[in-house]
Amino acid sequence: MGIDLNGLDLNGTIDGLDFSAFPSLTRLNLRSNSLAGAIPANISRLSKLTHLDIGDNDLDHTYLLSLEACPTSSTSVLTETTSLE
Repeated sequence: MGIDLNGLDLNGTIDGLDFSAFPSLTRLNLRSNSLAGAIPANISRLSKLTHLDIGDNDLDHTYLLSLEACPTSSTSVLTETTSLE
């Protein structure tokens, strides 16, 4: 299951999202919006997430890059220099 919100001109923050409401989510595309702020740590609850695209926003993706580097994580984190195909 995937959610594609690419280029919908969304703005604001996502730090209040409860990602546990999407237990089957495998792909999340937030690219090319006006989102800012921190990525909530509860995004790690998305155990089936394999692709996350946050490029072309002003999101702090420091937490996600450390999540991607974790040996038990299978999530690809795509930022400003990468894109989903």
